[in-house]
Amino acid sequence: MTSGSDGSSSSVFDGWWDSELEVECSLKSTSEGTTRCIPEGPENVVHVNPYYLYYSDNACTNEVVLAFQSTCQELKFLVDYHSSENPRVRRVGEPMVGLAQVYGRPHNSNDCTDITPEYSQACHMGAQLLPSQMVAMTRTKAVEP
Repeated sequence: MTSGSDGSSSSVFDGWWDSELEVECSLKSTSEGTTRCIPEGPENVVHVNPYYLYYSDNACTNEVVLAFQSTCQELKFLVDYHSSENPRVRRVGEPMVGLAQVYGRPHNSNDCTDITPEYSQACHMGAQLLPSQMVAMTRTKAVEP
């Protein structure tokens, strides 16, 4: 519901909100076949780069999140649609202190190279959310009054 200063109101749909994770979300199918509210929104969610995965080591084993226009504290989740057809959602962890180089590997390659892009902060990768930790949604047909 949207309210105006003159007392007017309108019920315009403005998106979904997951009150448990405290983040905007959108409806997506998950690996268990359920439609769930997947974290979205530019303020709290970063999407995996479609071309590169980022790492803090030259063997590309310690995955990191790069915050390009925000900080690790502002970001809450990393959403990866490239891991499979279903999204993989992970928490964004604390900032990495003293990280001088960032390494990258294309999604379909094992070639790990120094790519150190300009970024605000590198963040530790947090725990992966299970589908059951995101709100399940049921689609129903609207009934006209």
